[in-house]
Order: sequence, then structure tokens, then C-alpha cells
Amino acid sequence: MSTQTNSAPGPTMGLVVAVALGAAGLGFAVFAYAVPYRKATRDLKMARGELLAARAEASGTERELTLLRGDLSHAQQAAGDAVANVRSQTNMLRLALQEQSKSAPSGSVELVLEARGLQIRLSDAYLFQGGGAQLSETGTLVLKSLGKSIGKNASRVIITAPMGKAKVPPELAASFPSAEALGAERVRVVQKTLSQTAVPTDVLWGVSTGGPLGEKDASVDLEITPIN
Repeated sequence: MSTQTNSAPGPTMGLVVAVALGAAGLGFAVFAYAVPYRKATRDLKMARGELLAARAEASGTERELTLLRGDLSHAQQAAGDAVANVRSQTNMLRLALQEQSKSAPSGSVELVLEARGLQIRLSDAYLFQGGGAQLSETGTLVLKSLGKSIGKNASRVIITAPMGKAKVPPELAASFPSAEALGAERVRVVQKTLSQTAVPTDVLWGVSTGGPLGEKDASVDLEITPIN
């Protein structure tokens, strides 16, 4: 009768098994690390690309800002030159009109130099006969002289005839039922007279002021804007 004995694994076999298990564990660890690493690498590349794109866009924006600053500087210079030219033209016109109005009665002519041009106020008694809309001989001469001074140097002439506290004379009530109607006719007459001198028709703007305005005396007002 024979007896069978089982021999325990030798040290060599145990070492092989241990090495195999260790290698498997290491491979899994490498795999487990490699997945998030590749994802992080992709994310980093995308972020870098976005950063480069943002830098390029910022560079383009900076160039545009530089160009805009240059354009703004040129525009400011041009505007400054235009303003200086308007002031020069306006002052020359003011001096010419002051010279012409020296012989006018006191208070008949007012000249005011403003940023947008020259404001001229002519009293109605200085221009019209009997409180109506017919020019006096002096009024005709004044407007013709004024028209020659303005000439083609104005880009716009606004004409108004505020009636102030003036009323329509009874003898003219049939022709002018209201002060507004009388003022509108005065504007038309002044506009026509200026256009018959040297002032181009297309720069003359007649504006009705809507009848009596406060306690001021009636007048004819001209707002002259010189050519830039």
C-alpha cells in the first residue's frame, strides 16, 4: 500500500505569482493615471488655444483703438479749425456791419456775436413805414447794404420778426387781421429784399414767430451763420 504526498509550492512559483500580481497592479495604476492625464492634456491644449485666440483678439482690438484715437484726433483738429474759421468770418462780418450802422439812430441796430454766428436785431421803426410791412426808404437801403455785406459768405440766414408788444395799426387791420400775420409779411419782405441783393435764396430761412411776445418792441432779427 502506497502513500501519496502533496508537495507545497516552491519559492520560485510564489515569486512568479507575486511578480505577476505586482505587474498587473502596476499596469492598472498606470492605466488609471493615464486616462485623467490625457484629459488634462487635452483641456490644457484647448485652454492654451483659447488664450492665444484671446491674445490675438486683444491685439486686434488695441490696433482698432489706436486707429480710433488717431481718427478722433484728426476730427478734433478739423473741428477746431472749422470753429476758428467761423469765428474769423463772423468777426469780419460784425466789423463791416458796425461800420455801416454808425449812422443809424441809437438802439436801431444791435449786433451780438455768438458761438453759432452773428445775431442782428433791427427795430421795426427803422425798417418799416407806419408800423406796417412796407419798407421805408431807409429800411430798403439798410437791407440792401446788409445783403451786400453778407453776400455769399453765409451758409444760413434765419429771419424772424417778433412783434413784441406791438399791435396792428387800425388802418391796416383789413390787410393784417393779427400781429402774427403782420410779422409773417415782414419776414417775407425782408427775405425778398435780401435775395434781390447778393444773398443766395437757398440760405435765407424765413420763420414766423407767432404773434405778440411779451413787452419787447417789435423788431426784425437775423441769425447769420458764416460758411465754414
